[in-house]
Amino acid sequence: MYNKVISGHLPAYAGVGNNPSSSSAMAIAPDGNFERGRSPTRGARDLRSGGPIHSGPEITFCRDAACGMAAAVAEALKPDVTVESVLLAAVRYLHIQSAREIRCCCEEVLALARETVEYQRFARHSTPRVWQPLIADSRETFPATLALLALSEATSAGAVTMGANFGRDADTIAGMIGGLAGALCGASAIPPEWVERVETAGVDYQSMAERFAP
Repeated sequence: MYNKVISGHLPAYAGVGNNPSSSSAMAIAPDGNFERGRSPTRGARDLRSGGPIHSGPEITFCRDAACGMAAAVAEALKPDVTVESVLLAAVRYLHIQSAREIRCCCEEVLALARETVEYQRFARHSTPRVWQPLIADSRETFPATLALLALSEATSAGAVTMGANFGRDADTIAGMIGGLAGALCGASAIPPEWVERVETAGVDYQSMAERFAP
């Protein structure tokens, strides 16, 4: 994508021909943060207007998942928000027809989470209803993220731990659910030892976050 843009391609078309993956959805939480104070609708629409990582009819589900993530993060940053309203926002603003595939995946996997109730049972029963042929597939990771958020009751540590241990594209699922749980619960809900471990690795994320959202 980067090389295409610096070579003169329009950003909206830089995603054409790229392999399907969860990259768009995994990286989009800051866009949802940018939309705080506006609306989840705006978050989904803004992302829909461009395809810097994924675009084209054959992989539209990649961008749809990113749209849903942006809307969910924007919703999660509202005051007095609930887990259920975040889950609804994740699919509510997706196009009824063109995003039908990702919407159906989310509905099916959330139904499975509500049916199984508990994380271990959900993990055992999720194959093959959750897993897709590609290991890095947003039709798998985005619905799984929503399901684990529901099962974790939005505790940041619990949500991220579930995602990291879910298997398959676990780093993506943990990253996505961490973004949602973080937006819901705030930075104070992140275990201090996690923050210290990351900061001592040489990246000052706190300063980066303060510059991004003063």
